[in-house]
Amino acid sequence: MAHALQMMESRFLTYVDVERGLAQATVEAYRRDLDRYIEWLGDHGIDDARQITTLPKEPTPRLAGFGSLRSVRCSRLRRQPER
Repeated sequence: MAHALQMMESRFLTYVDVERGLAQATVEAYRRDLDRYIEWLGDHGIDDARQITTLPKEPTPRLAGFGSLRSVRCSRLRRQPER
């Protein structure tokens, strides 16, 4: 795994564990999924988050579990806070 991506993973996992208080089983599931994703990125020559542009149109067998991420609408992610 690339060092920068490992650091991002670590910060995210600390956030969901400490700040969000998610169950340990959920945090471990995130860890396994992120490890698989970061390994896949490395296998495809991606070692910096800025190189990630989109998810593949057709999930590879190793990313089949990430298919639901494609359905997230960008407009929901960019929504401004309500005033």
